[in-house]
Amino acid sequence: MARYRGVIVGALPLPVGGVSTFIYRLLENVLTNNDVVIDLYPSDSKVRTANQVPISTCRGSSIQRFACLFIFLLRNQYSFVHFNFSTLKALFGFLILPKKSKWILTLHNGGIAEEYERGNKLTKWILKRAIKRFDVVHSISESQRSFYDHFQYQSQLVEHFSTYIRPSKQLSPQLPTSISEWLKLHKSKHRKILLSSGYWRSVYNFEEMIRFLASESGQLFAGIIVIYGEQSARLISELKTEYSNIENLLITNSWSQEVFLELQMSVDFYVRLNSEDSFGIAVADAVTLGVKVLASDVCERYPGTIIFPISEIENWHLYLNSEPNVNFAIASEDLDSQNALRQLYNKLS
Repeated sequence: MARYRGVIVGALPLPVGGVSTFIYRLLENVLTNNDVVIDLYPSDSKVRTANQVPISTCRGSSIQRFACLFIFLLRNQYSFVHFNFSTLKALFGFLILPKKSKWILTLHNGGIAEEYERGNKLTKWILKRAIKRFDVVHSISESQRSFYDHFQYQSQLVEHFSTYIRPSKQLSPQLPTSISEWLKLHKSKHRKILLSSGYWRSVYNFEEMIRFLASESGQLFAGIIVIYGEQSARLISELKTEYSNIENLLITNSWSQEVFLELQMSVDFYVRLNSEDSFGIAVADAVTLGVKVLASDVCERYPGTIIFPISEIENWHLYLNSEPNVNFAIASEDLDSQNALRQLYNKLS
């Protein structure tokens, strides 16, 4: 049996995503060697860190990983557990998960209210009681805060701050040769280079970016789409075949944080067309790197972002020359959530 201050449950990159990027930066900037990270999606291509925080892994099917987590929480001692998931369905097993400490919940998803409403009566009953078991619910957007108002019990606390933690350092690594050569070629042929990233899902609206690049007006631009996900290699091969006739489009797999930051600094615009979003860590990174950003208005955005209404998704490109938004619903001191997380962890220790 081991003794820890806190247990952080989620994933580390790769694969890259909102949860894994958040926990990687949490590990680099906030956690201590008295904490432990449980990676529910282990792989041989994980990003390494010099930090001495212990990392435990749970492998296998969803049931096997849940059993692994169950046993770890049962056998060890700790002051709090911070659970990080992307969907509500990850909470189904929480009615039987052993609870020996304070629990924190962060859902890195802007569409949890819609997901909840799609459920049947039994699903809603389970989720309502699962959420009730958490001592602190971390709300990362106004829509999430409104959703959690339905479940706020007397013993429960809703903490509202972003998931953004600035990268601890920028190494400026070399871009892969194929990317560097593509950028050199298309910067000489096109006025602006656009970049977008995420999972190949409808909410990311990548088809809208592709449609624009294939249009006559889109020939002034070239675009890169970085696809996340464990199955991205096969998918990217299929997409490259499907869109091979669009010369000014590059579809590629996800890269390490350092390489992706370097890629962001190499383009003219980072574009976030999501119809659902929680915050967009890549949006905040691009702004802090001095890159122009265009993003939908479906959630709070980092100040300096150019905002377009999601109702105008078909004409998103018309907003590329608009002025950035300087208003933000989250207080400026919470834009980088390191201090808020340290205070929360210390309070529960």
